[in-house]
Amino acid sequence: MTLLGPPNGTNPRPHQNKRNDIQVLRFVAIAAVLGFHLRPKSVPQGYLGVDMFFVISGYLMTLITASSKGAITTAIIKRFYERRLKRLCPAYVFTLFVAIVIGKVVLIATDFESLRTDSFWALIFGTNIQSMLAQEDYFQLVSEYKFLLHTWSLSVEVQFYAAAPFILAWIARSQRPLITCGFITVQKALNGQYKTLYFAARPGCLAFDGVNQMYAKRFGCAEVVGLTEKILKTLKPDVMVIIQRIDNHVSFTSRRSGNTTTADYLQKTLANYSKYTKKIFVVEPNRVVGYNVPLFLAKTLKNGQPIDNVFITLAKHKQAVDHGWNQMLDAMKTCPRCEPIWIRNQLCHAEKCLLYEKKSKLALYCDNAHLSTIGIDVIMPAFRTALKKAFKEIKGV
Repeated sequence: MTLLGPPNGTNPRPHQNKRNDIQVLRFVAIAAVLGFHLRPKSVPQGYLGVDMFFVISGYLMTLITASSKGAITTAIIKRFYERRLKRLCPAYVFTLFVAIVIGKVVLIATDFESLRTDSFWALIFGTNIQSMLAQEDYFQLVSEYKFLLHTWSLSVEVQFYAAAPFILAWIARSQRPLITCGFITVQKALNGQYKTLYFAARPGCLAFDGVNQMYAKRFGCAEVVGLTEKILKTLKPDVMVIIQRIDNHVSFTSRRSGNTTTADYLQKTLANYSKYTKKIFVVEPNRVVGYNVPLFLAKTLKNGQPIDNVFITLAKHKQAVDHGWNQMLDAMKTCPRCEPIWIRNQLCHAEKCLLYEKKSKLALYCDNAHLSTIGIDVIMPAFRTALKKAFKEIKGV
């Protein structure tokens, strides 16, 4: 996996150039948290502002690590922690000091002793650990008398700071692909029988330029127009595997792509792609489910309820998938190097498409649209059969 870095000779400092969008998100997060504490009935979900801060921290941390290209050194670690400690500690330690001084004056002995204990945990950034050990609930009434309870979120953030640079640096240097399940599916199916495996993706966009041009600008698909052909022309791979959603796209629902039918456009595009590769596989898309499968399955099992109804019918799978899939199949009829990979035979049996694996009771989806590692294992035979056949054809066996 390659992380994009700055040009050679530059020393990026992402924190120096303030991002207005991030500043706005910080304002919204602060306003939400204050609203939750001051007017809980008006802003009942305001505590989610803390989650926003966690996401921002993770994003910025990833940017910092990416800019160093995963080359973590002692100097980088020292500079990183110096910046954070200088930003956090002065005001934080002063707050704890003031709380102790005021508490000594206004609190009774037992309450002050509790404050002293809380101050110790807060000072070592362990308020959240203290609460977990004591099995305390943030929303309990007793929490109103814990003056330093709010320091739990900063404790979580500092603990994240302590581990994240090393974890992210390891990911940056790792040769293992930590990317989409489609790529992992192909990699597992090949079982190491390849020289080089390339992955190209733009979230939300397709491998066909005419279809991408019909997306709204906010999707950024105009950025990848022409890139698929350029990549193929440069790499000239033996096999190309296309894995993407085509069920709800306007080109497939309307059957039109510009001034021509979608099937005709796809036919011409696949013919063009065939110039640069020996085999093109297009994978049948799995159906999008109307809810988060693993979450629903976990709740059902926790409540002791049967999970026999956690499935979609084969008829509903066809209703959602076939409208676009049939147009793709029509386009492939005139493409001798193109072949579909059907996955419904692995996912569906006896008119039912179970959303979990029977033996382990683990979800086949990782959300409502993407297959989990368990789901990938289920469809693996279809990939292995198709790729094995393709390799024999390429080798002339």
